[in-house]
Amino acid sequence: MSEADIIRALADTQTSHGSSYWGTMRECPRRHKLRYDVGLERVTAGPREDYFEVGSLCHAVLRYVQDGVVAGEASPRRWLDVLEYASTHGANSWPLDEASRLMTWYWKEWGLDNAGWGEAKIVAVEREMRWDDARIPHTGRTDTILAIGGAITVADTKTRKSDLPKDESDCADFVKGLATNPQFVSLSAMVQREMGLDTPPPVLVNYIIKTKIPKFRREIVRIPQRHVDIWAANHVRWAAMAEGLRSADLMNPSECHPAMGSPCYYADYCWGSEKSKAENWKENVK
Repeated sequence: MSEADIIRALADTQTSHGSSYWGTMRECPRRHKLRYDVGLERVTAGPREDYFEVGSLCHAVLRYVQDGVVAGEASPRRWLDVLEYASTHGANSWPLDEASRLMTWYWKEWGLDNAGWGEAKIVAVEREMRWDDARIPHTGRTDTILAIGGAITVADTKTRKSDLPKDESDCADFVKGLATNPQFVSLSAMVQREMGLDTPPPVLVNYIIKTKIPKFRREIVRIPQRHVDIWAANHVRWAAMAEGLRSADLMNPSECHPAMGSPCYYADYCWGSEKSKAENWKENVK
């Protein structure tokens, strides 16, 4: 395949006003301001390496193989081309090795034919969409849109460290709870609108579980219309508050060093001395 195909697969998939944008505003307006308005970065660390993290590399491999299916190519693409290209363009060895390990097992689980989607038809890959029912839009990008038995389904691939709940009842509750996830609801809503569907399409969560021996789960999350309506109304409210929240410089200390999860990228900046800020941080206004 051409280098252009690989570069397209590795391209940044973050949209301008997606779930991360709005989620960051809900979590901590100051973090939102520093990330999206100021573009604050550590001086010593250089640009963020989101481009080459494990999850991003797995997504790039999937996109590369799926693009080949959509293009009607006779044979599956050689997925290692993506990782080999990334290795010569700045990717660190550990994310590359881990992505290679996970995707080797992934193709053993699902097969390379039709990019691992069985009898489903791949309708679109990495389609960007907008929801314009507010002054500031909500944007999103679907990993994959499938037609399964003629019905549209949004497939979203997620890497996670631990397995899903083993108890059948607990797992069912876990999956049911995902129907309130703003990212899944917004993707379903935008696909419903763009494709003129009568009901919100379900989201097929394609889990890549990073255990010692990788595991793979595919769970269908059904999105009720009521959830879409609530999400849409909330988006209008958040968009109306956006400017005030950004300018208020409001901190949410509970997000700086949460009991579970990683510390905020900007925690040292927000709580550090003026000398530390000047020496270790730089603005990169976009």
